[in-house]
Amino acid sequence: MFTLPAQLQSITPQSILLYGVGLVILVRFLFVLSRVFTGISLNRISILDTALLLVHITGMILIPAEYVMRHRPASLDYYLPGSIQWLGAGIFVAAVVLFCISQAGLGRNFSATTEIRQGQKLITRGIYRYIRHPMYASYWLWGIAQALILPNWVAGLSMLVTFIPFYLERVPREERMMLEHFGDEYREYMGRTGRVIPRFSLEWIKKIASK
Repeated sequence: MFTLPAQLQSITPQSILLYGVGLVILVRFLFVLSRVFTGISLNRISILDTALLLVHITGMILIPAEYVMRHRPASLDYYLPGSIQWLGAGIFVAAVVLFCISQAGLGRNFSATTEIRQGQKLITRGIYRYIRHPMYASYWLWGIAQALILPNWVAGLSMLVTFIPFYLERVPREERMMLEHFGDEYREYMGRTGRVIPRFSLEWIKKIASK
């Protein structure tokens, strides 16, 4: 008879992290599966981009899972108050919610790599009305949360350490690809949105205040 590992039998910040990772993997798999047979219109995948993605996945999923399930490397633990770890859990839940909203907003226009599928459209509604890369914004929150949840110099920081170079290489490449494909439509979209933080303007604030 199957039983859950002891680390997952109670609700703790670390179990919330693992359950969230599982949910994100499931959601991502379903959306990738929905596009697997769609042709590619534009491909800007590079060896560097692929390598950084694999390293990022290691820091995002494999290293923290190894720490939570087997408590390795235990020699690099440090002390964190329980309240800080629960704060991290709250930030992590917000990150997962933002990830799911971002993924659902893209729908069949999603691509896990720097490529554009046939029939792909530029999404500027929902969360994409305010920021161009809400999924990457969720990863920033995730990295902060993981550092607060896992009191370990390797497992706690692995998400941020692996995500930063991936983000710095991927986002400019992705935006150049979008400009190449969508042209002025994407250039105008860039002018009114921020990458991962909303671009506040007096007109935007007035619009929000009037609602």
